[in-house]
Amino acid sequence: MFRSFRFGGDEFCAILQTRSLEDAASVCHQIQSDFIQVVEADAGPIPSGISIGLTACDPGEDPQTLMNRADAALYRAKRVQRGGVSLWGPELEQAE
Repeated sequence: MFRSFRFGGDEFCAILQTRSLEDAASVCHQIQSDFIQVVEADAGPIPSGISIGLTACDPGEDPQTLMNRADAALYRAKRVQRGGVSLWGPELEQAE
């Protein structure tokens, strides 16, 4: 299962149902490779890219908690390796 929607501004949310975090990360890397492109404009080439924050969901978890975790992972991806995929971990919760 894969669903996506615009979350706000230039942020989008995708909900994936996979067997493992490794499978989810693989999907994220595929999304990145599909998205990376160079748009030719009159002023010259404009590169585009995408940073991704990833978190796992256990049954019954609060949706807002999941969004907060994915958002924290996204901002780490933007900070550490723009255009990367970052997986949420407990260390991010303590940094907030």
